[in-house]
Amino acid sequence: MFGTIRKHQTWLWAIIITLTIISFVIFFSPNAKVNSARGNIDYGRVNGDPVTRSEFEQAQREVELRWFLMSGRWPTDDRSQGYDPIRETYQWLFLVQKLDELGINVSPETAGQFAQQMVRALDRNATPTVFVKQVLEPRGMRMLDFERYVRRYLGIQELISTMGMGGRLVTPQEAKNLYARERQDLEVEAVFFQATNFLSSVTVTPQAIAEYYTNNLSAYRIPDRMQISYVTFGVSNYLAQAEKLMTNMTEMVNNYSLQKSAGNAFTNDFPEAKNIDEAKLKFREAMLKGQALIEARRAANAFATPLFEKEPLQAENLLTMAKDKGLEVKTSAPFSRSETPEGLGLDRDFTKAAARLSPTEPFMQPMVTREGVYVIALAKLIPSEVPSLAQVQSKVESDYKNAQAMIKARLQGQTFHATLVTALQQGKTFAATAVEAGQKPIKLEPFSRGSESIPAADDFISVDQLKQLAYSTEVGKASEFQPTQAGGALIFVRSKLPINEAKMNEEMPRFMTFIRQQRQQEVFNAWFSEEAKRGLAETPLARPEPTDLKAGKKS
Repeated sequence: MFGTIRKHQTWLWAIIITLTIISFVIFFSPNAKVNSARGNIDYGRVNGDPVTRSEFEQAQREVELRWFLMSGRWPTDDRSQGYDPIRETYQWLFLVQKLDELGINVSPETAGQFAQQMVRALDRNATPTVFVKQVLEPRGMRMLDFERYVRRYLGIQELISTMGMGGRLVTPQEAKNLYARERQDLEVEAVFFQATNFLSSVTVTPQAIAEYYTNNLSAYRIPDRMQISYVTFGVSNYLAQAEKLMTNMTEMVNNYSLQKSAGNAFTNDFPEAKNIDEAKLKFREAMLKGQALIEARRAANAFATPLFEKEPLQAENLLTMAKDKGLEVKTSAPFSRSETPEGLGLDRDFTKAAARLSPTEPFMQPMVTREGVYVIALAKLIPSEVPSLAQVQSKVESDYKNAQAMIKARLQGQTFHATLVTALQQGKTFAATAVEAGQKPIKLEPFSRGSESIPAADDFISVDQLKQLAYSTEVGKASEFQPTQAGGALIFVRSKLPINEAKMNEEMPRFMTFIRQQRQQEVFNAWFSEEAKRGLAETPLARPEPTDLKAGKKS
C-alpha cells in the first residue's frame, strides 16, 4: 500500500490541492540553528511570541509530513534536495500563528473529508486510519499529528486565498490575450533525421573501436561500489502476533462496516471489492499489516540495540549476533552509492545513509519498507575501476556505432537545410523539396504552446523542443536544423490558425480560474516574503551564530 505515490506525485497534488504552499524564499542564513543557554534550548520568538518546545516539535512533524506527501519520501537534512528542517519549521510556525491572528479555522468535517481525499490520492485502497498505522506510526507520529496537519494545511490555503486576493483581478480582455497566446495553433510540416537509420552504414574496425574506447575511458569507468549484509524482519512473520495484539479487531471491522455499508461507500476505499464483505476483509488485512509492521520494527530495534552497542564496532558483529539468534544474514549484489540494492524496496533515504557507511561506522539505523524492516551493515567497499576493452567490447562497439550514426544523421540534416533554403527561395514547397531529397515530410497535427503531446513527432523530438522551434520560426519560413536526442529535425511553419471562439468561450471560465490562482500565488509570495522578514527576525534563522539544535550547544 502507498506504493504509487512516487509514480503519481506529479499529478497527485494538482488533484487534491487548489493551491500549493509557496516555495519559501531563503532570506536568512542557510546555516542557522537554534541557540542555547546552559543546555536549555531557546526557540526564539515568532511575531514577538516565544516558541515553546511543544510548538516547535509539532511543527517539525507537520513539515516532515508535508514533505512526504509532496515528494513521496521522508525528508533529510540534505539541502541539495531543497529541504532545510529548521527553516521549514519556523516558516510553518509563522503561518500557523497568522491563522490564529486572523481567526482562520477549519471545521472537523471539512478536515475529515480532505484527509480522505488526500490518503486516497496516495493509494486508492487506503483510509486515514490505515495511513496512520502503516506510514505515520513507524515514524513516531499519531492520528492527532495527522489531524492537526490537515486542519493547518487547509487553513494556510485559506490564508493564501485571503492574502493573495489582489491577484484575482484579471480582466476578460487580458484573459483572452493570454488564452490566445497559449492556445494559438500552428500548422507545421517536419522532416526528422534518425540516427538509427544510419547504423547499418557504419563500418566497425578494431582500430576505430580501440581509439573510441581510449578517448572515452571515463564513460566506462565503474564507480565506487559497495555491498551490504542485512537481516530482514518481514511483515509476514508478524501477522499472527499482530492479530493477537489487536483484540478489538472485530469491533473495528464492524464499525467500518457500519460506516461504509450505506450507498456502497466502501468502494471509495477498496474499488476492487465487489461487496461490503470483501471490503471488510481488505480493511482487516490492511490493519493487520500496519500492526505487523510496527511489531517488525520493534523486533528489529530490539536486535539492533545491542548490536550497535557491542565493542569493538565492526560489521562482523551482525553475522555473529544473527547466528546466535537463529536469523539469516544475506548479502546484496554490488551497487554504487547513487543506487539502491535490487529487490529490497529501499529508497533514496537509504542511499544517503549508505553513503556514510565505513569500516569504522558500519551500521545504519533500521530501514523501514512496506514489506518489513532491515538491519544493515557494510559488507564490502569496492573501489572504482576501468574495465579492459575486452570486458566491455560489445558496449563500446554499440556506443561507437550509435555515435557515428548520429554524426551521419546530423550531417544529412544540415545538408538538407542548405538545399531547402535555396528551394524555398525558388518557390518550391517544403514537402516537394523533401521528397526530391529522399526525405519523408510529415504534416503534424495543429498544436499550441499548451499542447502536452504531438503524436507524430513524439518519437523524434521532445514536445518542449518542438514548440520552442516552431514559435521561434516565422510563418512561411523553415527553421534552422535542430539537433535532437534521436538525431535532428527541420520544420516549416505553414500558418497560424485562427482561435476557435466557441472553444475559447467554453474553456474561458476554467482558464480564468487558473490565471487567477497563479496571480494569487504570486501576490501571496510577495506578502509572505515581507511579513516573514519581520515575523521571524527573533528566531534562530536570523542569528549569525549557529548552534546545534539536538545537543543544545554552540557548534
